[in-house]
Amino acid sequence: MKKIALVVLVFVLVVVGSIAVSAQTAAPQASNTVAGQSAELTLEKARELALKKRVGTVEEEFTLEDEHGKLFCYVFKIRDAKKKLYEVQIAASDGEVLYNELDVVY
Repeated sequence: MKKIALVVLVFVLVVVGSIAVSAQTAAPQASNTVAGQSAELTLEKARELALKKRVGTVEEEFTLEDEHGKLFCYVFKIRDAKKKLYEVQIAASDGEVLYNELDVVY
């Protein structure tokens, strides 16, 4: 019984670790616009747009994907000069600001 529990624990740790590593190292690549397909923004361009909407220091950034694994938006946690933390979401498809509000901790 202990061996099964140990094997399950190791498996879970490996899966969780690989997901965390891939989430941190996966940098979305910008695609070129081709006959009716929209180009995705690079992380750098999305960061630039977010900082134009909310001046401050980026403390955290990550991406969100839709249910099919396609990049949906970039999310930035930005601390302003008054030390307030905001969340800014930028659409990966066109750079539209989807969300720009005070970050609420639950």
